[in-house]
Amino acid sequence: MVLFKNFDLFRSTDLLSGLVVLYSIVMASVIGRIDENWKLWFYVGQAITWRIFHTYILGGVLYLQSKDNALSKHFIRFGEGPREAFFHWKWYSFLHFCLIYHLFLLIFHQICIRIHLFFPFLTF
Repeated sequence: MVLFKNFDLFRSTDLLSGLVVLYSIVMASVIGRIDENWKLWFYVGQAITWRIFHTYILGGVLYLQSKDNALSKHFIRFGEGPREAFFHWKWYSFLHFCLIYHLFLLIFHQICIRIHLFFPFLTF
């Protein structure tokens, strides 16, 4: 609900976020069901990559911002202010969380399909 409450297709940030999620849905549709191990490892590799990005890249930006205001200084150097830096930070974190939660839901869905193939009496 929170994702769609303020979603506006005329804002470039919202449009790009929607396109990235749509791209991952299309990618999952093209790859299809996980009937081979490389497909499962493709999804797991994406999840691990996004977690590493979240921990080290976004965490590193937050660490540098807390130590010497690196993000704010970067935007001030190019003629903008701390408010613009915070706006971009919110957008990066929003996009990342949309991607990682969407990817985890895709993996969960694919694994549930795989489990249902072997244990048809289980219902989800």
